[in-house]
Amino acid sequence: MTSTYDQWIHHGEALDGRIIENADHLNEHIPFNEDVGMNEGEEDLDDRIPDMVKELFIAEEQGAENSMFAAILEEMKEELFPGAAVTRFSFVVKLLHIKSFYRISNAAFTAILKLLSLAFPACSLPTSYDEAKKLIRALGLGYDTIHVCPNNCVLFRKGLAKHDNCPVCGESRWKDADGRKQIPQKVLRHFPLVPRLKRIVASKKTAEEAQWHKLKRKPVENELSHPADGEAWKEFDRKYEWFAKDARNIRLGLATDGFNPFGKMNSSYSMWPVFVVPYNFPPWICMDESNFMMSLLIPGPECPGKDFDVFLEPLVEELLTLWAGLETKDAFSGKEFKLHAAVIWCIHDYPALSTLSGRVTKGYYACVRCDKNPCSRRIRNKICYIGHRRFLPRDHPWRTKKYFDGQTEKRDKPEEFSIDELMQQLERVKDVRPGKHPGSKDDDMNAIMAAPVEDEQQPNTAIEAVSQVLPSSKFLQNVGLQPALKKRSSRAETLRVQELEAQLEKEKQDKEELRQKLDGQQQEIDNLKKQSEEARQKHLEDVGDLKKQLEENNALLRGLISFNQSQ
Repeated sequence: MTSTYDQWIHHGEALDGRIIENADHLNEHIPFNEDVGMNEGEEDLDDRIPDMVKELFIAEEQGAENSMFAAILEEMKEELFPGAAVTRFSFVVKLLHIKSFYRISNAAFTAILKLLSLAFPACSLPTSYDEAKKLIRALGLGYDTIHVCPNNCVLFRKGLAKHDNCPVCGESRWKDADGRKQIPQKVLRHFPLVPRLKRIVASKKTAEEAQWHKLKRKPVENELSHPADGEAWKEFDRKYEWFAKDARNIRLGLATDGFNPFGKMNSSYSMWPVFVVPYNFPPWICMDESNFMMSLLIPGPECPGKDFDVFLEPLVEELLTLWAGLETKDAFSGKEFKLHAAVIWCIHDYPALSTLSGRVTKGYYACVRCDKNPCSRRIRNKICYIGHRRFLPRDHPWRTKKYFDGQTEKRDKPEEFSIDELMQQLERVKDVRPGKHPGSKDDDMNAIMAAPVEDEQQPNTAIEAVSQVLPSSKFLQNVGLQPALKKRSSRAETLRVQELEAQLEKEKQDKEELRQKLDGQQQEIDNLKKQSEEARQKHLEDVGDLKKQLEENNALLRGLISFNQSQ
């Protein structure tokens, strides 16, 4: 650790006058390159391994022939050398622990074993790493190697275990063409999950701890101290009450992500481990790294992408078996019972969500809560996620404001797919063929280039083949593929262009005739308006003359009446 780094030991909690032990060492700086050693004061393995193996032997099916745990118990009785304080088994396990902790290579570990055997001939040590690893396999800590099609089409297992070629793409599973050396091109490592879960209830201590979440946990309202306090756990218990009744049923979390095993950031190599985490234990156990169980190690060098389901096949089969239930023995109660297990959530980042589930995590439908009418809009050349006022109540005052985007919001919140609609969506992709098949586009381009051409025409070039196989995009236009296609137009294309030009000219003539007709109609309308205005003016003049004549008649009548009255 660098000398300028300050060690933060408190996070806002009150000290309450407590005395901090070893306070003199809080500000000491640890050298950056100093290795962190193993804990020498931990409990001796000889005190734990025999009891563990005995419990597993007792929990094993009665009457089973060739019990592997019985063989381990016999192996543990062998001394490392006459009069030794440790057994051969525990010594080898400690050596393997050191190898794993300090990252010693297999070749170096084999060389160390040979040196120890040469220096101490009285010790019965394994001669190689593979021989030492057989002891760990006997404890059920090994893995199965499953060959994979180079194009991720299928796994060579069960009915395909003896096949040399992929039944989908025809690619060989071996690196050498004849398959004599039988070196696989790609290998999936599967760590069986069922034996490890059965081993949890085969030990009295772990079997009791696996029921802690229901027997000893003391939930506090509005406080999350264990995954069982979360809403996902409670919703699962409400939906599957039969599963929640037995505290021994195991709830699992599935976690995965890609990583570069070589530690080089400029390398594109990517491997995908798949971990399974049981959450029945107390929080100080279920959140510990030692509780993580690696189930799959998906090989690189590329991300499996949409073919992730192919690699999950062994794990999914185990989970379906565990969901149906397995007969096993509970060491804590000493009774037989049916063990069930279920995955209640997955842990991954957002890009891995697409890899694991297959749903879209980019573009207009990137939001996992907006399956219909998403809150996304294209603004210039970017997709933006706006319109979140749709989630507000219908009578919320913010819906009528125009402060946000200049518009009011009257739409309802986006809807999610129902189970029936989701099954319909999955039905549409049930026939999708897994695998990358990199050679399919090459075959199409070769077929286009080798296609026969008519007289006076040149054969298709590689550029034209690429432009026809790949979808149209701005990249093809920028690199000059689209202009190249336009220059090399065929006779049919020329005739089509002439036909379109003639059609365009005819449309122009029709538009001109229509425009002239509209002009004539407009002139007639203007003439009618003019005649109407003249008639109106004449009518107004006639009305004025009539009014004038009427006034004269009225004046004459008034004069006659005045004359008669004077007589």
